[in-house]
Formats: sequence, structure tokens, C-alpha cells
Amino acid sequence: AGTADAAGAADAQPTVKGLVEAANLKGFRDPQGMFALALPKPWFKVRPTDKGDLPDESGKGRRGSRIFSAGLLSNQFAPKILSVERFPVALVLADAGISVGQDKASLSSWASLGKGERLAELLTNRRDAEANASGRPSSTAVLPGSVVVSGATLSFISVTTVEVMRPDLLEEQIGKRQLRRYTRFRGEIRGDSFVTSTARDPVNGQPVVTALWISVEEGEWESGDDMVTGAIAGSFEVP
Repeated sequence: AGTADAAGAADAQPTVKGLVEAANLKGFRDPQGMFALALPKPWFKVRPTDKGDLPDESGKGRRGSRIFSAGLLSNQFAPKILSVERFPVALVLADAGISVGQDKASLSSWASLGKGERLAELLTNRRDAEANASGRPSSTAVLPGSVVVSGATLSFISVTTVEVMRPDLLEEQIGKRQLRRYTRFRGEIRGDSFVTSTARDPVNGQPVVTALWISVEEGEWESGDDMVTGAIAGSFEVP
């Protein structure tokens, strides 16, 4: 009976396809073949094509490491924002002041880089530094218990407190004096890769991260976007 109950519980778990259908998402495949995912139908989608707007092999460009943006901006106080980034694994460690050796195999999985909680902190700190540099001060904390490491996949949820110039105006609009945003992250490492293409080369390639960030306002998260962002993250595929 125990085995049958366990099988029934497993069958009851929603599949990625089921979540995508429940959230009414539509598939999107990157024209360059770097990723695929499913998005809410009303969301805008922007895939830069100019070379200067895309990251080079160091993972840096005019838009940072971003190669794709999507979202919904109808509510200025609660925009839904998604981005896909692509950068070498070594960049995350270098930004944190960690020296990287020549052994590329040691960078080919998240577990080989360190504890998942510490890696999540490095990634969120990097995002906060970029926001602060662009004049949008923020402070982010990783949600306890949300970090999952599985081979080439790292996922977690973080909560960001965004500084507001006019808390009185914000309170008039959404009933809160503080703006908090929930962000869902999923990062995939692929070895022998390049930031700028989908080619694989065991000699010249390096471990590269293709990372998905989905950010929504706290009230939207609590009103159902927890499930929607989970469906989007579940649909994320990297060749």
C-alpha cells in the first residue's frame, strides 16, 4: 500500500507541461539557439542583435551579460521583468575576488564551485552591484531553503528591497511604503562552450552559464506569480 501511495503522490505532482498550460504560457525559442522557454502571451520580448549590445567572451557588453529581456510594464510600481544572461563561470568567481585556476573541469558543475547558498549570494551580490552602479540602490537576500543544486543546474529564490525616493507616493499607489521584489533564478552550466555562440570546443571552449532571472513585486508574487514564475523557470532549456 505504501508503494502505491507513493506512486499516486508522484503522479499527482504537476509536470512542467502541466504548469505551462495552467499558467497559459507560450513557447519561445531563441533565434540564436542559446535557450528556449515559455512566457505569458502579453509579455514583450527583446533579443538584441547588435554586437555591442551583446556580451563578448568575457561576459561583458553594453547591457552587461544580458542577451534577452521580457516582461510586462503596465504597472510602473510592479513591473514583471525577465532577463537571460550568458557569461563564463569564471566571471562569477572573479567578481568575488576568487582566483580561478586553469582546470576547466573544476568549473563544469555548480557543486564543484562551492556550496549552493554561497554561490547564490555571489550571484545576487553581483546583481545588486550592477543595480547600485546604475543608480538603483537595492539589497537582496536569498530566501532560506530555496537553494537547489543538481549537477549543471542551480536554482533559488531571492527577495530584494528596493530604495524608494517617495514612500508616501508608493503608499498611495499600492498601500505599502517599502518595495520588495521576489526573484526566481535558474542557471545552467555547459562545458566547452562560448558566450557568443552555441559551438562546443574542448580545446578553446570554457564552462559558460546561461542564467534566467524572473522578478515580480511582492504582492504579485503572493497573488499567483509564484506559480507563474515557477512554470517559466521549469520550461527553461539550454542546449
